Amino acid sequence: MIPAVIDTNIVLSAAIAGGRPLEIIRLVENSEVSIITSNTLIAEVNEVLNRKKFRQYFEARRDVPQRILDIYLRAAVMVETIPDIPADAVRDPKDLKFLAVAVGGNADYLITGDEDLLSLGVYQNVKIVTPAYFLNVVIAEQR
Repeated sequence: MIPAVIDTNIVLSAAIAGGRPLEIIRLVENSEVSIITSNTLIAEVNEVLNRKKFRQYFEARRDVPQRILDIYLRAAVMVETIPDIPADAVRDPKDLKFLAVAVGGNADYLITGDEDLLSLGVYQNVKIVTPAYFLNVVIAEQR
């Protein structure tokens, strides 16, 4: 199993648009990827999936945000975060929590669509990649 932190934007994209983010969630369901997470990230995923402005997308697909959250939670490996990630490690301080979980949980990958995080490339041995990279390169190597 590949240990990875999955950014909230990827979970939301999987729930609303499908595509590569949904392929990653399917890998999670099939136990090929384990989600490294924390209480903070779980709370954020739950809050974002349940925002009123996204409700129309779930209704259009006859889906509920709880299904995606349940998949996320079943595959979750809870970790202690590393509190001493320097504030200047990222351009957007809101992204520090993802690095803290990835480093604290010894994740191999941080999968994101966030350009601020992607611009880092690697942070303390955690590869920061897009869903496309993860699926095309990492999963291909595993098979």
